[in-house]
Amino acid sequence: MRSAMAVANLMLVPTKASQADLETLPKVNELIGLARGLNPDLKASAVLSMAPSNPIIREVEDARELLAQFEQMELADTVIRDRKVYRDALLSGHGVVELNNSQARAEIQLLAQEFFELQP
Repeated sequence: MRSAMAVANLMLVPTKASQADLETLPKVNELIGLARGLNPDLKASAVLSMAPSNPIIREVEDARELLAQFEQMELADTVIRDRKVYRDALLSGHGVVELNNSQARAEIQLLAQEFFELQP
């Protein structure tokens, strides 16, 4: 990962919104800061992935508050929810955009548009 950060333009840091996963981010934030010593143009964004789809669960909001404290990473606007179709796609060897789930397809398309200048 360190070698890649030295030459990459963009680093996406996928993380679950759970406490255990978020506790790894201070170290990742530190590593990004060190990598910027060699590669000042490195853009790093955390992507909340496998987030609960139940609106009652506040993990995403709590994670957003925590991630706002990291100076080396921005937080992606797009949130990838925990949907069975992602596991189905992996098992069938397809991309989720190839399967019949408009919510998951929209999530992935929004993520791609956010970081790559793609048109819908």
